[in-house]
Amino acid sequence: MPAKNSITFLSKTASKIFDFTARYTSYVFAATLYSGGFAGCIATLFIIYFFDALKIEVSPSLMGLLKTLIIFLWLFAAFQYGLFYRLGFRWAFGKTIRVINNCIISTPHIMIRSDLKKHEYLDLLKALSHLPIFLSIGIIIMVLSVFSITVSVGFATGEFNKITSTYVLIAGIIEIFITFCFTLILCEILSGKMRADCLKKMNDKEIQLNNFSNNILFTVKAKIGFFLSLFLLTVFLSNLLLYHNKENLNRVWTFSFFAFLTSLFLAYILFYTIYISLKQIENASYKLIEGGKGVLFLRSLDKEFITVAKGINKASVTIQDYRNSLENKVKDRTKKLNEAVTELQMTLAELNHKEELLETELEFAANIQKGIIPAEIKPYSGLQFAVFYEPLGKVSGDYYDIFRFPSCIYVIMADASGHGVPAALITMAAKHVFSNIQENDRPSEIFKMANRELLKRIKTSDYLTAFLLRIDEKHRIQYSNASHTKAIHYHKNTNNLELLDTNGMFIAAIDEAEYLYEDRTTRLNSGDRIYLYTDGLIEHKSLNKEEFGQDRLNELILSTIELPCKSQLEEIRLKLHKHIGTAPLTDDISMLIIELPSFWTKFIELYNNGLKLLKENHIEYALKLFEEAKILFPSYPSIYYQIALALYQLKEYEKSIEYLHIFLDKKPDEIKALQLAVNVYSKLGMKEKAKRTLKRIRYLENIPDSNIGI
Repeated sequence: MPAKNSITFLSKTASKIFDFTARYTSYVFAATLYSGGFAGCIATLFIIYFFDALKIEVSPSLMGLLKTLIIFLWLFAAFQYGLFYRLGFRWAFGKTIRVINNCIISTPHIMIRSDLKKHEYLDLLKALSHLPIFLSIGIIIMVLSVFSITVSVGFATGEFNKITSTYVLIAGIIEIFITFCFTLILCEILSGKMRADCLKKMNDKEIQLNNFSNNILFTVKAKIGFFLSLFLLTVFLSNLLLYHNKENLNRVWTFSFFAFLTSLFLAYILFYTIYISLKQIENASYKLIEGGKGVLFLRSLDKEFITVAKGINKASVTIQDYRNSLENKVKDRTKKLNEAVTELQMTLAELNHKEELLETELEFAANIQKGIIPAEIKPYSGLQFAVFYEPLGKVSGDYYDIFRFPSCIYVIMADASGHGVPAALITMAAKHVFSNIQENDRPSEIFKMANRELLKRIKTSDYLTAFLLRIDEKHRIQYSNASHTKAIHYHKNTNNLELLDTNGMFIAAIDEAEYLYEDRTTRLNSGDRIYLYTDGLIEHKSLNKEEFGQDRLNELILSTIELPCKSQLEEIRLKLHKHIGTAPLTDDISMLIIELPSFWTKFIELYNNGLKLLKENHIEYALKLFEEAKILFPSYPSIYYQIALALYQLKEYEKSIEYLHIFLDKKPDEIKALQLAVNVYSKLGMKEKAKRTLKRIRYLENIPDSNIGI
């Protein structure tokens, strides 16, 4: 008979013996007898051969005690696990035993009761899954009890000395280990068929396992560890016995032979369980491929196989669902698809309409934002400005502004967190808050006020970074930084760059930020420049993920410093976009340059000397100096007024009015210039223009209109 047929024959024979025992006792008792009982026999023989090899003799009285304890143990196990269950003795410790014996009947054959409810099936499956470990632990406790009593009596009677005690302790550990391993694996094999039947019935009754959790799972790795441990233990004990019992090798060889047989048998049943699981998986896969259901009701409790079984069963349900209802699904899906197409077309039309509205609203928002951000910044006290502003989208989270007062200006560069509309709304709120700046406010105090106000208005986690400068008429600067990118100060006299920074935290982040802001000072000299910018300038990356970076910006500023501000700014913009290349833009980009021209010192000297000569009535010399100053700084408004005044005193009225017009185009509400214009118009005989100009002066001075005579 071939080996495979022999294994099949032995398997069927063992199954019949198991069913016979279970039919006339109980299912749990049969599982206990052929797993725990068999394991106990193997462990006992192992210990007997071990003691024989060591020539350890036990007194008749101790042997009698041991036999008595074993008989008592068997009687307890008989009652505990259901030997007399059919006779009405249904007492047992443990819910696992009671559930299994109650749910499994023996007539006409061993099977699960057909009248079980949903929760009873779940309880049964859980009990069958727990049974191997439950029996293993229970039998180990019994063996440990017998071992403890026997050892205690041996010590009490003086029969066990130190050496004997050591060997007895080793024997006890070995017996517990062998009993546990064999009970666990054999019980899993014996209860596997019933577990599979339970799963099948639950599947037929459509009882879901979604909430079923089996916390007692084994692993193939752990079982192989059992075998390797037993095998190594066998080798170790055999070598130990050979070393200590060389005079009686026959007994040692007998022990070694039995120990190796025990290891081989453990390996056989271990790999048999693996083989059965793999065979079940193979059969289920073939059925699935051939068009069957392919549902896998696994006998094994190994975690690895259970994971595979869940995957196969899930795939089986999905595939079967497709097979059974494919045609109906196609019709249903076609109908739904047509409905979806119609709905999608309507949705697309609606989305297109909403997109158009959104685009219109975004354009409107962009126009509003453009209105709060100055497109061009007029000079102030010799200072010239250049700005570059590139939003990521239609609206931006970058914001810059200038607030002018008679004795100073405030220049701010800010960046709201995020992008798009939310960031733009924050900038608009910031514009409103910063518009409350007073002439003598320190930048740090302004940040404190802004932090308090914006915390009231911004209810999200968004925030604002900002750098604020206060520049007076003598070009002294007071500045503060609220976690913004550091400003750059170019010093003309040393041709060096200085990074400007202070302590400070994001605005509208936390209340405590107002205690962190501070002020520092610097000064602009002729030829100096200050650069304010947002992090989008230095943090944009190329396709190689390389940032433009602070160092590259610093080098670029120094290499282009001889260019005018606007030209330098354009060069920086071009170099940035060349670095980015085809990589996507990820942030808004803004930069503002403040420059005190290098000719400022010479200009001020000419201008002040011209004023002095004008007061001393050296009109022609004063006019000459003013003309030279105008050539140096043609965008300085006051120079045109002084030239007009000098020409008026020289009675060159027509030229005087030309220069006055240039000045009034830039400063239309300047009272002294309007008064001079009245005089010039009068000298030229332009009485109507003189009258209109005088009327404007009265309006600006809040003087009521009366009869105006020229």
